[in-house]
Amino acid sequence: MKRKFLSILSLVLAIAMILPMGVFVSADDTQPLKISEGTTDVTGTTIKKDYAEGLQVTLTASGGAGEGNYQWSSSNSSIASISSSGATATIAIAKPGTVTITAERAGESKSCTIEISKVLDKISVTKEPTNKEYISGQSFDTTGMEVTAHYNYGNDVILSSSDYTVEPSVLSVADTSVTVKYGGKEATVTGIKVSEKVVNSVKITNLSSTAKFNEGDAIPKIELEVTYNDGSKLTMTSGYTVTIGGAAAGSTFKATDNGKTMTVTYSGKSDSVTLSIAPKQTETETPSTEDKFTAKVIKNPTKTTYKVGETFDPTGMTVYVYKNSTKLYTLTASELKSIYIDPFTTVLSNTTLTITYTFTYEGTTRQVSFPVPGINVEAATETLSVYEIIAVEMEEKSYPVGYTFNLSDIDYFYYRERNSTTSYKIYGYDIINKKYSNSISLEVLDSKGNPKTSYRYASIIEEDDVQTDSKGNEYVTLLLTVDSVKYKFNVDVGSSGVYYYYDNNLIAIYDDIDDALLYTTKQDEHISELFFDLEKDVEDDEEILIKLGEDQKISSSFTLGLNHNVKIDLNGHTLTFYTDTVDITKANDDYTLTITNTYSTAGKFIYYDKEVTMTVAKNEKLVFEYDKDIPGIYTVTLDDGSHGSVVTTPKASDDEITVGHGTDIKFTITPASGYTVNTIKADSKTVSS
Repeated sequence: MKRKFLSILSLVLAIAMILPMGVFVSADDTQPLKISEGTTDVTGTTIKKDYAEGLQVTLTASGGAGEGNYQWSSSNSSIASISSSGATATIAIAKPGTVTITAERAGESKSCTIEISKVLDKISVTKEPTNKEYISGQSFDTTGMEVTAHYNYGNDVILSSSDYTVEPSVLSVADTSVTVKYGGKEATVTGIKVSEKVVNSVKITNLSSTAKFNEGDAIPKIELEVTYNDGSKLTMTSGYTVTIGGAAAGSTFKATDNGKTMTVTYSGKSDSVTLSIAPKQTETETPSTEDKFTAKVIKNPTKTTYKVGETFDPTGMTVYVYKNSTKLYTLTASELKSIYIDPFTTVLSNTTLTITYTFTYEGTTRQVSFPVPGINVEAATETLSVYEIIAVEMEEKSYPVGYTFNLSDIDYFYYRERNSTTSYKIYGYDIINKKYSNSISLEVLDSKGNPKTSYRYASIIEEDDVQTDSKGNEYVTLLLTVDSVKYKFNVDVGSSGVYYYYDNNLIAIYDDIDDALLYTTKQDEHISELFFDLEKDVEDDEEILIKLGEDQKISSSFTLGLNHNVKIDLNGHTLTFYTDTVDITKANDDYTLTITNTYSTAGKFIYYDKEVTMTVAKNEKLVFEYDKDIPGIYTVTLDDGSHGSVVTTPKASDDEITVGHGTDIKFTITPASGYTVNTIKADSKTVSS
């Protein structure tokens, strides 16, 4: 005959009774000596207690050979004193510490250890921070602040800044205080003043105060240095407005723009330059009627762009020389080459070159000067004579999987020329600014040291490219090529902090994921400012990727008005959240925040306040959506039962077990005496019988 004794919502057990056979055997009167606390055997173990005034621990001895009472002793009576009555001992705790309690009977003894910890009562800010005034987006500065932990027994402890956390760590205008947290206790710093981050000033950096152009020249792209009230600066090449004489600027300069002010405005701040516009020059123009010798450029030179060190080339140029209104001479390129052949020595942009012509008229030496506008002089281009590359130094010591290299990642490299022992140092800055005419490239080799078959991924570290040395360190091999000279070298694979990508472009690297998420909350509002360098329109389906380079914990809460899907790649690391960390606003409920893991090693995702840990294997994901439950948490509920017991790992609390994605629950089923397990069901489905 079977009897049911236990039912579970997610796990249903059917128990069958087995009639016992044979005779009952009574327990042996002689058992080994042991010490128990309640029904728990604590022999040889450590009992942990939090200190409280009047704390007592009751222990019971049992078993042991011989007869008579048990003898109790304490290894430190100043911590714990004993009063006993036979097999029972009452341990009175006087202060925190560790003490050994021993029970002895007839020469046999057993011990257990009691570890009493002092309890944190509260924390307080005993010295205020030096700085209480901030700009929105700045991190709270703990300089000068002293935080003290107060315990229920013993001396107070002054904490270091690495011991406690501060929320919010990154401040916004709405913040008037911050909360200091340590050991489950909190203290508040009040009087915080946070101003909005605003533009203080703008400055045009690529034009002089008087900008000289020719009529019909295209209005150039302006480089605008934006300075904020927190001291930070940003150079922008778009997102501003340009006016000339108070009217919106067109695409080219007009003759009527001469002498007017060109104003560039961004976020209510502006900077201006005065325009000097030379009119178009034709052979039919009326020369000066002044009673003097003059010269005028009738046709501009063909070549207007030079490198430092090059000489001026007047090819294509025609100049008329006048006495009053009468044309005396026509100067062509052949005459002009003998007049001005000096080399350019500095970098110039949109400058006016002045040439002086000396001649003899009616026995008198005369001079006339004339301007040649629109001359641009760039950095000199050299050709390196590379015979052997000796060494390469990169900007960083290590790079993450997925990183895309370019020549700007080279700090410098050394090379030597044929038949020479002298080494020359070439900086990456000069390479990317095209100082050299050589063909220079940097690529990632595959794990066998060979070029990749797909040129598309030639500059990207892929997982299959990673190699491991004898000490377990991971690295990839890079190939620097200068013309036909090649040089292989290794760089470590690894990362730290957080990498921020937009549409597969690495935008920034942060030490803290809080800063990356704060950046995300603002990126839609200031899209032209923050992503201006991508030089492309923003599409709704382009994704923001935040990739971990090390374990991270988010200590702030963020309201995300998502206009893009956001993905956080654990990359094999651990990310700790609070369940209220992310709130996705209803206005943008089409977009999601996804926790994923692209690395072969599983990542960990933790809800700190729920004490729930999730394992995220490669290519798995947890998705946060508007108005949906937090993902990855599952709850199993146990009903009360009889005729047996079910013990779970992790341990159930109030008949419920909360576990995270990727985590198993272990059920230990113990039927009562006279019963056995017949069938195991999960959600009404038989899983074992």
